[in-house]
Amino acid sequence: MSLLKNMLRVFIYVTAGNTIGAAIFLTLFYRDIQFSYGFLWQFISIAAVCAFSTLIFWSRKELSKKQIAIRYVLHYVYNNFVVVGGAFLYKWLEPGQIINIAFMFFLVAAVYICIITAMFKNDEKTAEDLNKKLRKYNDSKEE
Repeated sequence: MSLLKNMLRVFIYVTAGNTIGAAIFLTLFYRDIQFSYGFLWQFISIAAVCAFSTLIFWSRKELSKKQIAIRYVLHYVYNNFVVVGGAFLYKWLEPGQIINIAFMFFLVAAVYICIITAMFKNDEKTAEDLNKKLRKYNDSKEE
């Protein structure tokens, strides 16, 4: 899959995940809040910056399992920094709101796990479909 296509897929997943996470967060901590359309652009900007995190996995050579694991850790830290840092930048969180900050970290982790799982399952299905097509092609060639 091309890098740009993968980044777009990550952007869509992050936007969806952040929307669900924000709905949960706002429901628990800010039920009466009203926000402007600027909030949506802030949201989109965070998702776009997170989409660039796919570059962490880019490599010209095959990566070892250890290298992949390290990149996943860096990927998670990067995305956590972007989302929580963006929350501070856009003043969604204030430094003294310990419970809100802790819950934000929890939500980021939960959304991250869901997105990574969804992407892994999608890639697994794509690989399985390709293998079926290759087997079918090879079977038809042998006849």
